[in-house]
Amino acid sequence: MDITITMLGESLNLRVNPQDTVGSLKIKIQSMLGVDPQRQRLVFINGQKTPLNDDSKPISYYGLQHGSQVSLLVTEPLPPAPIQVFLRNEKGQLSTYDIRLDETVSIFKNRVEKREGVPASQQRLIHQGRVMQGGKLEDYNIRNHSTIDLTLRLGCMGTTNMDITVNMVGASHTVRVNPQDTVGSLKIKIQSMLGVDPQRQRLVFINGQRTPLNDDSKPISYYGLQHGSQVSLLVTEPPPPALTQVFLRNEKGQLSTYNIRLNETVSNFKNRVEKREGVPASQQRLIHQGREMQGGKLEDYYVRHHSTIDLTLRLRG
Repeated sequence: MDITITMLGESLNLRVNPQDTVGSLKIKIQSMLGVDPQRQRLVFINGQKTPLNDDSKPISYYGLQHGSQVSLLVTEPLPPAPIQVFLRNEKGQLSTYDIRLDETVSIFKNRVEKREGVPASQQRLIHQGRVMQGGKLEDYNIRNHSTIDLTLRLGCMGTTNMDITVNMVGASHTVRVNPQDTVGSLKIKIQSMLGVDPQRQRLVFINGQRTPLNDDSKPISYYGLQHGSQVSLLVTEPPPPALTQVFLRNEKGQLSTYNIRLNETVSNFKNRVEKREGVPASQQRLIHQGREMQGGKLEDYYVRHHSTIDLTLRLRG
């Protein structure tokens, strides 16, 4: 059926299906007008001005029919919400900072300088083994309660590169590094050379004691690596994805709890729902954040821990 979207006196005809969700309607509007779904406020003009305020509901739930009029209001984007992170110095002491994910590394370094007394030019900020050299905090996968390590730049060591040898299953590879490189950045270099995921790498410094390099945030000089040092690389099996809990909400608002893995397929999840809820997989419409889950994996639809997935039934005809 066709409905009309009005915005600032302009009208746009849009072809939809009564089973389309409000969220999918917003995505269609985005594809035509370029308006972010999060900034769209839709109101059904039916004499009562009914807001379409639940992205998971089909538009038929609100009574939209062929020829219906929907008003589109574009809101101002919300500023990113502040989150809390921890800064850990070389003594292991933690400081708490409130930040926004779109804050630049440069601004954060200036805040650290004022509070910790360490000049920004001497700071090395490290998160998950990566040195934060520019851009925004979100570029480095910073999340709520992330821990950022603060180390100091060393004057003479910062300019001297050296070669170390990485041994794996009888083969040796020479890697050029800097003493200030972190274990995490060494793993990334190994990945670029050998294709081994950093999460599967176990590095051991062969120095007579077989010292494991088990802290990705530490510079390799912390473990005593020097020019010519030997490092053994063990490739581990990838751990299975962790189980997470989600909620399935039926049309009556009743919730069921499911333990899932994020790489589980939608098809497999529908089969589980069929066995438990008694709804044939072919009649299920699973919706998360306004998107119908039609194929692929659950993680493709931004399903996360404690996400709520809506279950509606397909209408025949």
